[in-house]
Amino acid sequence: MPKGTAAVLQSFKKRYAYLTMADIQFEEEQEFSRPDVAPQQSVFVRFVLSTGIVSTQKQAEYVLFVIAILAIIISVSFFFI
Repeated sequence: MPKGTAAVLQSFKKRYAYLTMADIQFEEEQEFSRPDVAPQQSVFVRFVLSTGIVSTQKQAEYVLFVIAILAIIISVSFFFI
């Protein structure tokens, strides 16, 4: 660090030593907050629900999970046969 920069830094520290983070107070309330966003269903879950096979989102997710597992098993069996 150049000598001039060190002197300026020391001068700044001495001049504003009385300012600390504890002294800072905000008068305004927090104006911004995260908007409430309803979780959206995926296209696949909506498709399974629209078929009428299941009636809840959780059941549709289980059906999609089973379909994914079956697809993996079939693709692995094609790979090794």
